Parts: sequence; structure tokens; C-alpha cells
Amino acid sequence: ADDLLDVTASSGALGKTAGKDVKAGKKTHIALYGESWARDHLQKLVGRADDALRPFGEKADILRAAARFAAERAY
Repeated sequence: ADDLLDVTASSGALGKTAGKDVKAGKKTHIALYGESWARDHLQKLVGRADDALRPFGEKADILRAAARFAAERAY
């Protein structure tokens, strides 16, 4: 999500300089596979987190919420 935000959000929204990864030539998922792939992959990871936490029931609700929050920041 942070890599997506670096290419899509403004510096004001981020609270830091946007586009730093591209300028630094970092090999992020965005740089390697593109924004669309990164968004799809992020959603898959959230789904995997949810699946992994399912056995813990309601006790893991805060962890599920944290995963969704992190992913939703990128949209």
C-alpha cells in the first residue's frame, strides 16, 4: 500500500514527499509489475490475511481491520 501511495497520493496527503521511490529508482512492486498488478496483489494479500485469521474468530477482528485499513489507504 505504501508503494501505491507513493505514486498516487500528493505530498500533502502523504505527509512526506511523493514520488521518492521512482526518483530513487527503487525496485518496488509498482516499478516491476505496474500499478494494476500491485492493487490486485494487495487485495489478494488482505484475503490471505483474512483466511489465516479465520480460525481465531472474533479475537482476530482487530488484525483483520488493520490489514483492511492498510490496504484501503492506497485507494
